Amino acid sequence: MRLTPSPEQQDILDLGLTTIRVRAGAGTGKTTTVAMVISGLVEDHGIQPEQILGITFTNKAASELADRVRQTLGPNVEPGRQVEVHTYHGFAAQILAEFGPMAGVDNRAKVITPTFSRQLLTDTFHHRSYQHLDITQSRTLDRIRRLGDRLGDHLLTPGDILTSQRDDDEVWQARREMAETLDQYSADKRRLKVVDYSDLVTLSSRVVSDYPELGEAIRALCLMSIRTPTQLSVSC
Repeated sequence: MRLTPSPEQQDILDLGLTTIRVRAGAGTGKTTTVAMVISGLVEDHGIQPEQILGITFTNKAASELADRVRQTLGPNVEPGRQVEVHTYHGFAAQILAEFGPMAGVDNRAKVITPTFSRQLLTDTFHHRSYQHLDITQSRTLDRIRRLGDRLGDHLLTPGDILTSQRDDDEVWQARREMAETLDQYSADKRRLKVVDYSDLVTLSSRVVSDYPELGEAIRALCLMSIRTPTQLSVSC
């Protein structure tokens, strides 16, 4: 299926083999543009379909992108030669399934749901004692959970807080106790051989950062990386 690109889409296609970032809002045709870029890489630049990795946020978006890519490439690609399309978490899970022990995780670890994750953190919270946190307030557990989310968003672990040098004021001591709870929560997950969604991205990132040769090997398998949906980013 050969689509006729808009002038804006054509400008993107004309960039060819280079690193680009295009910011675009909802409903502006990002998925179609990504499919066009992939088709152009295969047909005009000799990139093999299996060397292209598409990453997005949700299963629905990944399914839509994969379908659009198959429609765009159509008969130009032999059966069985497909572009890899995953969610961020799905791709990270593949890395940990293969190389998890390098990050201290059993490669057979199961991914737990957010509900199970909250319950496990709650159990960890109630089995600890605190000197600087008020455990009578329900929002204290929410504060710990938010800190864990923020650490994950920045690819950090509780240990990064615990090893940092700070003044021993009341606020820092409370934050340290929250980090200690999160550190115990991480230990509980390892004991149960489970990971949560935040772990998938954080730990897989650590694997490729701590073992650059592994990152290069993965990169060699996927020469082109395309990320969506809030922005279109193509990196070589």
